Amino acid sequence: TAAPPSPAPETEVALFDCEYGYNHWEMMWSLHKQEWCCEHRRRGCASTATAAAASTPGAARHAAASSTATVAKTTKRRAVAEDSSSTRATTSTTAPSKTPDSTPTPAPTTPVRTTSAAMTKAAPTPAPTPLPARLKPCDAVCSIQGATYSCSARIAWAASHQFQDRPAAGACEAAHALVVAQCSASCAACSQQAALGACLVGAGLVL
Repeated sequence: TAAPPSPAPETEVALFDCEYGYNHWEMMWSLHKQEWCCEHRRRGCASTATAAAASTPGAARHAAASSTATVAKTTKRRAVAEDSSSTRATTSTTAPSKTPDSTPTPAPTTPVRTTSAAMTKAAPTPAPTPLPARLKPCDAVCSIQGATYSCSARIAWAASHQFQDRPAAGACEAAHALVVAQCSASCAACSQQAALGACLVGAGLVL
């Protein structure tokens, strides 16, 4: 009976291309790539670079300087990476959590109290009611036999109908005397001078 076939060896997955940039790996490769390539491909190792450089005639001093610079760069990169990780961890720890859908609560509104004094002060003052115009003495009303007219109207009518044959001034004077005699209670305050202008206009007389 034939022996069962041996299982195929597991193929290692390469995380980095250790050939790319190998001539300048000290400057181009990251710290993680240097460590992986040194461990799995024997490339990028500080000790290997130092040994290769030392085997070249007259290059021992250059190899030592290159090794020292590489170690210094590696240490600096590692310190920068650790400081960056520490900063991110501190920021994520101290940063306050924000809820996207949260809305700020509005501040309570204090009601404004209006006192009665303020309301009284703010209320507009009503305009005073205008007083009725005082009647002129000749505008007083006189009623005779159911006919009601003002004193000035009666004087003008009497001057144009009863004393039309007299001069204008004389007709108004006679009409004034007649009306005052007929309506003494209402037209006594209507003076002859006050009634003259209305009489001339109302009767259509000309001086």
